[in-house]
Amino acid sequence: MKNIFWLLSLCIACAASLQVKDALPRIYKIDDKETLNYQLKFLFLFKNACPDEDRKFLSSFKLEMEILENPKLPKECVNQPWLEKGELFSVYNEEHLQQAILLFKVFYYAENIDKLYKFAIWSQDIVNERLWIYSLSIALVHRPDTFGLIIPPIYEMQPHLFFNSEVTRQVEKAVQNCDFYHEGKEGTIIDDDKLNRHTNLDCEQVMTYFTEDVGLNSFYYMYHIFYPWWMDGKEFGLAADHRGEFFYYVMAQSVARYDAERLSNGLHEVVAIDFKSPLDFGYYPGLRYSNGVEFPSRPEGVCLKDALYKHGNYTNAYTRLLSFALRIQNVIDLGRAYTAGNIYGKEIDGLEILSNLLEGNPNSPELAYYGTLQIYARHLMGYAPEPLNKKKAIPAATEHYETTLRDPISWRFFKWLLNFYDDYYKHVEPYTEKELGYTGVNIQSIHADEIVTRLEYFNSDLSQYYSTGVRSVNILIRQKRLISLPWMYNISVTCGEDKGALVKVFIGPKCDRYGQVLDLKENTDKFYVIDHFLHNLKKGENVIVRTLNDDAGATDRTSFKELIHRVGEAAHHKKEFVIHGSEAYWAFPRRLLLPRGTASGMKFQLYVIILPLPKIEQAVDVNKGVYRRVGTGRHSGFTLRFPLDRQIGKSFFVPNSFIADVTIRHEEKKAH
Repeated sequence: MKNIFWLLSLCIACAASLQVKDALPRIYKIDDKETLNYQLKFLFLFKNACPDEDRKFLSSFKLEMEILENPKLPKECVNQPWLEKGELFSVYNEEHLQQAILLFKVFYYAENIDKLYKFAIWSQDIVNERLWIYSLSIALVHRPDTFGLIIPPIYEMQPHLFFNSEVTRQVEKAVQNCDFYHEGKEGTIIDDDKLNRHTNLDCEQVMTYFTEDVGLNSFYYMYHIFYPWWMDGKEFGLAADHRGEFFYYVMAQSVARYDAERLSNGLHEVVAIDFKSPLDFGYYPGLRYSNGVEFPSRPEGVCLKDALYKHGNYTNAYTRLLSFALRIQNVIDLGRAYTAGNIYGKEIDGLEILSNLLEGNPNSPELAYYGTLQIYARHLMGYAPEPLNKKKAIPAATEHYETTLRDPISWRFFKWLLNFYDDYYKHVEPYTEKELGYTGVNIQSIHADEIVTRLEYFNSDLSQYYSTGVRSVNILIRQKRLISLPWMYNISVTCGEDKGALVKVFIGPKCDRYGQVLDLKENTDKFYVIDHFLHNLKKGENVIVRTLNDDAGATDRTSFKELIHRVGEAAHHKKEFVIHGSEAYWAFPRRLLLPRGTASGMKFQLYVIILPLPKIEQAVDVNKGVYRRVGTGRHSGFTLRFPLDRQIGKSFFVPNSFIADVTIRHEEKKAH
């Protein structure tokens, strides 16, 4: 498993060096036979097509004996009444979650990769399908010997959570009627655009091309695979990763991006949810679980506090939510968390503590007291009906990471959480000129080309999901999705001496939806990072020429079908297995980094700041050839949203920063 490596396009400079090394191509490569074989084995396992030869051990397999040999394996797994196949798994159901954690620990603490593979085969026969995928995916990401094995796109393994029921019905009808071509031909294409939903109840419907984007929802799901809220940071090595700051950063970036898209569609910015008042919008997800059960809907005008649940971990959900929220608000107001001390001492520590409190993860101080408010909030927002049998609960869209972003209420909830951070930062002093400045560096001007966006078709390949051992199918779902064309901008900089630098680029609105110019000082929350990179500045005049598509964000994932084909070829020494490194598991989709804009062109603003080359904090030494593994603790020394996370002070506008206008124009062309 040694020869898995990632050649980074941006080499991290050593603390002793001020120069940025030459960029290398971002190539991800698996070239040793053992790794290729296990990559192929796990891909077939995710396809539920494990070879019969690999299953022979099951005739003599006993989990009790494995536990005796390896005490780290959880004893509770023996005779565990696992969630049955076909039932509706949700990580926010307490019983389901405990089973998912148990299964994850079986995988995580397996003695070696061969044992892990056998445990995965054993459990696949007896455990709920979605629970199994969830636990195995997390184990593969967090185990040192499997980190780097590629997990297939989640929307191709669980299509019912990503495509509307009209679409999946058409797919199933085509499969049942054998209405498809055989291998080697294009295959049946189900056009999502021609299967429009029969509801258009409010203005939120105009945002579905964004909120239902499979890349966006896959990103949100994979972020939670890397950083599950229930995972103990000390036990599983997350403590050094600033997981709390990641929680805040992903949420702040996503809401700012969402607001920019709303502005492009003439909508007001998202407002925080009010759990006490009736909602002025409903939600009809149009999704159907793989067992045929429809997702719960939420009518307009409902009051979330009335969503009563009489048993399970949702008992008194509304009361518990408000109690936990009040306790966390008291931490902000008093400046102290119970057992954690002062939160305003070192700013990064305070941010970390507050984020852990709001996420409700095991790194939260006194978890039993401050609680996990997300569990209760997501249930209340989903407004799912109470089942006659608690084991037959129907989770709402807000109770799955794959579907959370589809529901407009989730964005209001994120805004509600971000209000806690707004209150927190009122107690934090603005950055000083010394913290913001970079001696000798002066940005003279920024020239930005017009940004052009459009809608283009994308095919999701569901062939592996619907193929069986008896027959193979080629079936694709075609959807319109937002893309931005490659975009270039130039930064003219003068520098007093040769030195390395970190360049950060934010984008935000120029005006509100009424055309009123927005003041950056009062609207930093509407700006989000679209690019950051290291650069060598030479003494004198410099022109930094940058194309956004160089490195920012993640490209489309290689399809499940193509992965199996390419890994299989490499395993049989026919071809080398190489994938472009931009297929980061949980990076935000590159094509969605920029908002839609308007047909006539909409003005946005770029805020650029050039900072000293960071000294990387790294708690765990890793192979230089491997991309950053969860738990390595690498941090630049700057907060992720620096310097727009704090309030703007008198010394904010330093010579090494600049604000420039940029126009975003949406081409109203027919998707192709």
